[in-house]
Amino acid sequence: MNLVDALLDSDAGKLLEKAKKDYEVKRLSNMLGCPFVMHLEQLDNKRMTELQESAVKMDRRGKVTGTDLFALQTAVIAESINNPELADTKVLKHFKVATPREFIAKILNAGEITNVYNEVSRLCGYDVEEEAEKVKAEKKRLEEEAKAKKEHNKQTVKEQNDLYTGYSSDQNTSPKNDLTKTIQVVKR
Repeated sequence: MNLVDALLDSDAGKLLEKAKKDYEVKRLSNMLGCPFVMHLEQLDNKRMTELQESAVKMDRRGKVTGTDLFALQTAVIAESINNPELADTKVLKHFKVATPREFIAKILNAGEITNVYNEVSRLCGYDVEEEAEKVKAEKKRLEEEAKAKKEHNKQTVKEQNDLYTGYSSDQNTSPKNDLTKTIQVVKR
């Protein structure tokens, strides 16, 4: 059987079905006395890309300077959760937040946010370890770029200081200074 035949024989609905997973936050389950289970669902490709793009940080000139990882993670988690109780207005009001995203950011600790985000990423087909390596490589590249800029700026300042120092010493031996010295000698 070739690929075309396999695709035509397949259940298209099953192939396009979104991946789902229940994820329990054990710390919250223990504290609440009942299971705190998040029903996670794969995000569609376009929505995941939009969330990633919204977390990109840029400087005034439009140059990418990094990623707001916290914003990305909490947005992805909030979008993937399929728990109506976590968006309940009474719950949100009780925790003094306006949106499920703010609720997630408030109730989960940093490690839990990362762990839930990684689960959603797996549901979306990402290899989390490979992505972590990409993030590390990007961080290293940005650090090296910043270091190179710092060295360049340091060198520029040194050159400007050398020019200024050279200009100042040139001023001391100018004809004007020689004339001033001559006038002082004649006055004596």
